[in-house]
Amino acid sequence: MTKHKTILDLIEKLKHQTDFDKAEIIDHWDALLCSIGIKKGIRMVYIDSSNFSDGRIDGYDYDLEILHEEQPDNINVIKEGRNVTEQEIISVIKAFLAI
Repeated sequence: MTKHKTILDLIEKLKHQTDFDKAEIIDHWDALLCSIGIKKGIRMVYIDSSNFSDGRIDGYDYDLEILHEEQPDNINVIKEGRNVTEQEIISVIKAFLAI
């Protein structure tokens, strides 16, 4: 997987701080090196670090989404988070996906 260091580092930390094997990585955004999805069941956390990838500040934006299996283009964004720290995004992922 080719992704920006901010995303790869976050995934490594999630592997050590969560039951990451219960989730799956979704990468429909090959061209977006600072974006990734982490999914469990119909719940997905879309994560983007592009606003923070210049190294001046560590931060993430995220959307908590409910997916509809029968209608893949029908996504319900139930919460947005902007400019959160790495520890905050890890806590959100753990709670929302129960991992």
